[in-house]
Amino acid sequence: MGTGDRLADLTYNLVLENSSLKEENFECLRDAWTLIEAGLSVLVRGQNERLQKICDALDEFLNQTARWDEQLALCANAEKKAVEVGDFKNAGMRAYRIGWIHNLRGQGGEVLVAADRAAEHWGKTQSGAWTRALTDYLRGIGFRLKQEYPAALEAFSQALAFYRDPADIGGLTGALNEIGEVQRLMKNYQIAKGHFEEALQIARNAASVEGIAACLGNLAKLALDQGLSTEAERLALEALPSATQLGRQDLIAEDCYCYARALDQQNLLKQPEALAYCRRAVDILKKLRLPDLADAEALLRKCQNAVG
Repeated sequence: MGTGDRLADLTYNLVLENSSLKEENFECLRDAWTLIEAGLSVLVRGQNERLQKICDALDEFLNQTARWDEQLALCANAEKKAVEVGDFKNAGMRAYRIGWIHNLRGQGGEVLVAADRAAEHWGKTQSGAWTRALTDYLRGIGFRLKQEYPAALEAFSQALAFYRDPADIGGLTGALNEIGEVQRLMKNYQIAKGHFEEALQIARNAASVEGIAACLGNLAKLALDQGLSTEAERLALEALPSATQLGRQDLIAEDCYCYARALDQQNLLKQPEALAYCRRAVDILKKLRLPDLADAEALLRKCQNAVG
């Protein structure tokens, strides 16, 4: 066995042994990341089955630690490999994950391209309604980001119908949140609130930390839109511990930025915590290259002037 094969085996075993969603496992992967990157460069040239398992095992780690460039590259290689060997089920899933990363970066056109590829791959399998729901959901995100709101609502509603029966908690809260977000962007605030609150109740009943974090964050943004700054402040602070528990850097940034905006609406930027939260948001947004960066940086300058 050559050096490359030994490195690939070491990486494969290390990742699979630490694939469960525990902080100690994530810490192990962080510490070994240089070795893992080297091993991945060998694995992408190897067997499709091992490559797909590595993608699944690393998915949450890469997502929650915002290693999105690495995740895009890995998924692109795995999608190509899966197509080459006729594994269209996994090819579709890799395309879906690529679309999800583009969603996190606010790239609607790229999301729709990835959704079309996922649908094409899955259309060559017997995957059924579940993959159609995933594709509808991803297309809805793409349309929302492109501000094509009627098309987004149609796509999310189709996904929601599938997730309701039988109930898929993650899909259900996700679709409700997305419909609520589109309604918020259309300034249909009461309709949006109804969807967010239904999603929050489902997430709480299921003890879904991710669902709770997302719903509270969305309700905080909605309160800001309505000028309910003290309510937005409360909701952002309530959402932040769940986002922190998940390690979701994008949600942490969103909650910190929302909290600072709520203080700004109350003319309380002179408070030191406004500066601290806004600086934390900017640091994360800059690292992740997210769309809210310019506005957050402007608010940070305003905070610095108010405090200093």
